[in-house]
Amino acid sequence: MAESEQTKPVQINPGRLLWSGEHWINGLQSPEGEIPSAWVSLYHTRYSPAGEGNTAQIVIRADRQLSLICVDVPEVGRFTQDNFLIRSTFQDPKAPIVQARFFREGDIRRDPAWVIETHEHRIVARWWVTEPPVIAQGTFRPGTEHFTALFFTERASVEVDGQPIPGNPFLRDIWEPYLPGARSSCVFALAETLIELPP
Repeated sequence: MAESEQTKPVQINPGRLLWSGEHWINGLQSPEGEIPSAWVSLYHTRYSPAGEGNTAQIVIRADRQLSLICVDVPEVGRFTQDNFLIRSTFQDPKAPIVQARFFREGDIRRDPAWVIETHEHRIVARWWVTEPPVIAQGTFRPGTEHFTALFFTERASVEVDGQPIPGNPFLRDIWEPYLPGARSSCVFALAETLIELPP
């Protein structure tokens, strides 16, 4: 069969849509080995029961120490905390929640960046893309199904108020149950959809 003739039947998923959007992670290890020297976990929510909006967990452990939960829609921020940030590898229950402005820079194919601006700080997290995405679907969490396109990057940066945070991506083994081998701590997931499976 010619490639243009290959088909796969469309199937209706009987599950319930829980969330759809993008998840961007930028985790850096300092030259001294501290993990993380910077951690940005940003959920760009396009659909959720709370609506759409942006939420970012920011942890800086370098000279410019910082720990914040940045939101632009408080209801979406609470939903993201309750359903996603609570499972984060790095936790700070005392992190204050602050209102922020979010916008994108760069080229999604090469050097995308998120800019997060609060009243006091400007954080820029950037990823450099050199590899095609890992396209995956299946169960990453019991009772659910995921569809996602994962861009793992070997180069990334975080700046706070114009100052770069020292550090580089590091390998994490959290992906090994689902994907071959350890993977970079810097990754963004596009077109991600989380579905609750029927009982």
